[in-house]
Amino acid sequence: MYPAWLVIFIQGVLSCYCQEGDLTRYLLNTTRYSNKFRPVLNDNDTVDVKHSLILRRIVKVDEKHLKIDLDVRIKMHWRDMHLRWNPLHYGEIKQINIDDIDIWTPRIILYNNADFDDSETNPFKATVTYDGNVTWVVPTITMSSCHISVENFPFDEQMCKLTFGSWNYDITKLHINTASDTVFTQQYLANGEWQLINARSEQSLMSHFCCKEMVSGVSYVLHIRRLSQFYVTNFIIPCALIAVLTLLVFLMPEDTGERMAVGVTILLSLAVFFLMVEEKMPVSENLPLIGKYYCSTIIEVALSLAAMCYVLWFVHHQPCALPVWERKYILGYLARIVFYKTGQAKAEQETTSQKKAPSNPRSSRENEETEKVARRAVNKWRKRKMLIIVYKITFVSQRHMACVLVNFDKTWP
Repeated sequence: MYPAWLVIFIQGVLSCYCQEGDLTRYLLNTTRYSNKFRPVLNDNDTVDVKHSLILRRIVKVDEKHLKIDLDVRIKMHWRDMHLRWNPLHYGEIKQINIDDIDIWTPRIILYNNADFDDSETNPFKATVTYDGNVTWVVPTITMSSCHISVENFPFDEQMCKLTFGSWNYDITKLHINTASDTVFTQQYLANGEWQLINARSEQSLMSHFCCKEMVSGVSYVLHIRRLSQFYVTNFIIPCALIAVLTLLVFLMPEDTGERMAVGVTILLSLAVFFLMVEEKMPVSENLPLIGKYYCSTIIEVALSLAAMCYVLWFVHHQPCALPVWERKYILGYLARIVFYKTGQAKAEQETTSQKKAPSNPRSSRENEETEKVARRAVNKWRKRKMLIIVYKITFVSQRHMACVLVNFDKTWP
């Protein structure tokens, strides 16, 4: 013999199970209920649906195809006037779970959907209470289109909007309200590339070909910011280091014959980095910030190669007097700007000091030898004057560009 309490417990469980089955059959009886019609007592009544979004994580942001993938839970709440019962008649049962395919559910879709797969999703249970309130939570992966501006890439921020609305009914038949002014992010999992700044919801009205009246809808706006540390480490710093190597080209001896080869190798490496960045960027009229940096660096390296060709031409050509304009503007004005003292200026300074010194017939031979040494120094510095000046100009421009980029990264919020 079984204990009395075990028998009573088994009978209670079976009784509850039978009563819940009887209640489900009563509610879904085809003579009193149909999931093809709106759950209202009067045809002029409006079904109010409270719509909310629970954001779990940002799956992917595709800049190339202008779309964003989100892992969300869509929660909807409405009142079905035909799904009501008296708990006293069914063993104090106040809440049951029913498959969503057996009851009426609002046909609410994502208007800016970027996924064209219309395959049926798995059925999910809806929670129904004795007073007719229905709560339906659907987990899904949304793929929506998003206008992505890459002008400040990789220090950019994006605003992506998800717009949900009715597909069959206008605002007089189905009215969608936001359950909260914000998106629920209590269970949000951080993304390694994007930081969620803000997520809000807003009411919206749209026009649809199904109806003459406006269609009710709700929009969720996500404000996200890109984490730029990865791009700074893998794209910006290597580019800056490779650009600095351009300065070393001017320090190589001209007799080695490898100056132009090293310069062309640096130019090709920058082009490879630029192509890697271009693969992530969509076709846009605005050039990204990192693209501007790469273009300016490539142009600077190309100008350095042109200047190197000019310097090598001076090194390997037959000695001749410098033109007047080069002597005036390059050895004169430009040398003063970069604080460079040419050999001619040094020789003139030595000659001036010798003229100021008292004449001595015994040192006439020493003066002649000093003048010869000064002439040799002038010829020697003429060969290297273009090299040093171009080196300093390149170094100053490269340092200025690096300072601008670092200040931009520090001031970026």
